[in-house]
Amino acid sequence: MTTIKSIFFDIGDTLGTAVFSPPPVRLVRLDLFPYVTALLRSLADRSLRLGIISNTGDMDGASVDAILNKAGIRDFFDASLRLYSKDVGLKKDSPEIFRVAAQGPAWQACRKLACSSARMRRSGASPSMPACRPALIRFW
Repeated sequence: MTTIKSIFFDIGDTLGTAVFSPPPVRLVRLDLFPYVTALLRSLADRSLRLGIISNTGDMDGASVDAILNKAGIRDFFDASLRLYSKDVGLKKDSPEIFRVAAQGPAWQACRKLACSSARMRRSGASPSMPACRPALIRFW
């Protein structure tokens, strides 16, 4: 049996509803889904390493981290496992960002699971990681 040691989440439509500013469009807030904080706490209590893979447009990691902090969830995610498209120069429509996550030096031998929006799962952009809906993890 394979043991999952890290789980990567998308932000919008996975952890909550992204709230954007008028143009120029920027993420201004994340309205968490009701189950998210308890789910993240449960996973962290199991010593799982949690990460994020997200398309962030022109927003850098520090700006996205500030939004996650305001939502009360930033510290659930390992800073080295937060992969933001602006910072890494890759988007989720390419398998490469998932390869970066799957082949990171600290995680080469670990099994990973990607929790994502339905759009990302349908795109098949994550060949190196199985994908699921976050609500399903509650039953895992």
